[in-house]
Amino acid sequence: PLWNLKLVSETSTINGESKITYLVSNVSTEDLAFFLQQLLSLKHFLEKNSQSFLNPAVASLAKTAGMSRLLTQNGFGSPGDTSLSYQRHTQNDAELQERISLANFQQLVNYTYEMLALWKVLCDHEFETVLQFLSQTQQELMKLLTFKDFIVDGKELSVCLTNALINFYLEDSASTGTISQLLRELCPSIYRIEDATVSRAHEIVLNAKNTLNKADKEQELYEALKLCQSIAPNVDLELMCGLFRSAGFYHGIIDLCLCCAQRRDPQGLALHFYKNGEPQDDQQGQQAFGSRMKCYRHIIDAMNDLMSQSVSHPQSPSIPKVPGPPPVKDPNLLTPEEAKVYFDQIFEMSLKTDDELFHVALYDSLIDNNQSDTLLYIKSHFLEDYLKRCSTIRPDNLYVLSLLWKYYEKNQNFSAAAKVLAKLADKHGLDINLSQRIEYLSRAIMCIKGSEMRISSSGEGEFLHELEEKMEVARIQLQILEALQQKKNSVLAKSSPLQSNSISDAINTLNSNFQNIQQLYEDYAVPFNLPESQLAIVKCGGLYDPALIESLWQNIIEKELIATIGNLPDTRVQILQQKLISISQPYVSCDEYFPLIFIVKFLEVKTCPLNFDPSWVFDTMLKLSVSIVELLKIYHKLYKTKDSCWTTCGKPLHLLSVLVALIGCFADSPSIVAVNERRSFTTFCLDVLSDYLVDLQAMDSSIPNVNSLIRDFKSVQHQLERLP
Repeated sequence: PLWNLKLVSETSTINGESKITYLVSNVSTEDLAFFLQQLLSLKHFLEKNSQSFLNPAVASLAKTAGMSRLLTQNGFGSPGDTSLSYQRHTQNDAELQERISLANFQQLVNYTYEMLALWKVLCDHEFETVLQFLSQTQQELMKLLTFKDFIVDGKELSVCLTNALINFYLEDSASTGTISQLLRELCPSIYRIEDATVSRAHEIVLNAKNTLNKADKEQELYEALKLCQSIAPNVDLELMCGLFRSAGFYHGIIDLCLCCAQRRDPQGLALHFYKNGEPQDDQQGQQAFGSRMKCYRHIIDAMNDLMSQSVSHPQSPSIPKVPGPPPVKDPNLLTPEEAKVYFDQIFEMSLKTDDELFHVALYDSLIDNNQSDTLLYIKSHFLEDYLKRCSTIRPDNLYVLSLLWKYYEKNQNFSAAAKVLAKLADKHGLDINLSQRIEYLSRAIMCIKGSEMRISSSGEGEFLHELEEKMEVARIQLQILEALQQKKNSVLAKSSPLQSNSISDAINTLNSNFQNIQQLYEDYAVPFNLPESQLAIVKCGGLYDPALIESLWQNIIEKELIATIGNLPDTRVQILQQKLISISQPYVSCDEYFPLIFIVKFLEVKTCPLNFDPSWVFDTMLKLSVSIVELLKIYHKLYKTKDSCWTTCGKPLHLLSVLVALIGCFADSPSIVAVNERRSFTTFCLDVLSDYLVDLQAMDSSIPNVNSLIRDFKSVQHQLERLP
């Protein structure tokens, strides 16, 4: 009747207005004592006669084997031997099965006795209270199980029940020594020595939490740690780490978890598995690696818990729920400041371990939480190997590569940092845009220049030269990219989706990787009509073609003039001047790529019909640091050429208007010419000015602006003559 009986029944009582439901055992303590007595007798009988069950079979086997050898040795073997062999084999099988059945039966009796003994111990205590320490799921399961289910398949539940019983004692602040000893005697296969040790450690930690003396508390906690280490790795890490954490014993968590990790993998299979690239066919290594990582996880969780506490803000005061003094503060609770101190201590402590795989777990956690600053703070020989391995296994992980170069830079290994940065800059794809690539290149160049090895190492020098050349081309690529982005915005404004798609594709390609100079010229600068970029490429490539260069400057100027259409003349002049200064800056010191005479003449020819200020062109050149001496010579030469283009433009006196303004600029500010050149330049100005006055005075005074120009030149002449 017991075998198929349900373990528990649900009952309830009324307590005031509330109904309390709890579970009770379906078998009384007296009935359990009777069943246990019967099982104990059977158990003793089986133990006493287990050898005699075995001996007849062994004797029979020996007798049969001996007779067979005797017949064979005397030559009496016959065809009947085959039949005899078959009978002997059948008999052996039957005897083996019988022995196995008896052994299984004996095991069932022993285990049934232990399970019922455990149940009786539970009934001898406050059964319904003990069961409250089980989870709701476990309590629901108990309502469904029979004693047969419990004995045959209830191993896990029986462990939960022993833990519940121990927790019942601990909750009542009672010693667990007696109950642990009783459980070890009655059900040793359910409540192992490890369970008893953990219970004792549990009890010590709970006592330590209530110990006010710091030295005594620490002594008790280390005693609990030693108990746990003595049974490692067969210790409930989750339970003990939770207890240690609640007592603020974070050092114990590190020691216990590292101890368990080492004992779970004494042969170092996990490290071999890790260093060999974690091969899928290494099942033992994979299992050992996973087992170690589970141990390390408790340390990482404790660190994360402390970090969370260190940044949490204290709660605002709340209204007490009951009158009276405030409750006593739990001494085991940490303030944010204390949590920060604990975190720093155990972080430093954990870094001192030579367990490489723990370092791997810690670094993984820091990366997962984006704590790169903390990671780079670490000074460990394991970190470089870890970062290099991560960058090899996950070559597309930009975060890891960024950490690697920062690690090298922080440790002043500038050459290695530069190589990683160059690798980052060259990575294909849109995860990095062109601006970021150029930044990586720039940092790489800075690292090489900061490396002490660059002077003595020809390889470093070549690498630096290669990076600088790449940077020069990359800047042109960025210039093209920015021009295309502006062009795209303009095209979108005009609602030209087809052309916009073409530009978008080009922008994506330029962002995805570096292009060589030929690709930039043929695939982007020319097809998209970017004369400014074409000029930059021609200069970068060292190509000197005067006709091409003048053509490009002409295109640049015309493009900028068109861009300012619609503005007032003064506004156009201001925009054009700023743009031309920006474009010309890289070329103004290089005569081959900045044909000054051509540019000045073309600007004057294009803008003289537009009523711009006559001084705007030479003023632009002066802002580009072109000498006024050189400018006067250029304008004088243009005037003497007597080109008909000025008449064609409808302003035959345009150059004279510019010249009087240019010479007047010097007369107003003679300091713009060096002191040692000033006298000779003044003489030159007076000489050419006299020529201009002669030409003007020979003209018909009815021609517009002739008389005003004569007055202006004479005024400037008087200023020059007064100069020292």
